[in-house]
Amino acid sequence: AIKALEAEADQLGGAVDIGKITVAIGLDFFDMHFPDASWRATAPKLAKWFNGFKARPSMTASVLVDPSGERCADTPHSGH
Repeated sequence: AIKALEAEADQLGGAVDIGKITVAIGLDFFDMHFPDASWRATAPKLAKWFNGFKARPSMTASVLVDPSGERCADTPHSGH
């Protein structure tokens, strides 16, 4: 999935829609559950988009929470 998203990363710009929100939430979830996956090394365009999208006020105001109840958005990759 990361490879496919990287191939489409140039199309993720522009107006925010439910598809882009879904991609961002999916990547955040992936980071939370697989913090050692290091997908950014193989998907630099997607990583750049995600880092920018994640900085949006709407994203920083609604962070994922790990099962222990701790916020997962305190690092650049949502690690714990």
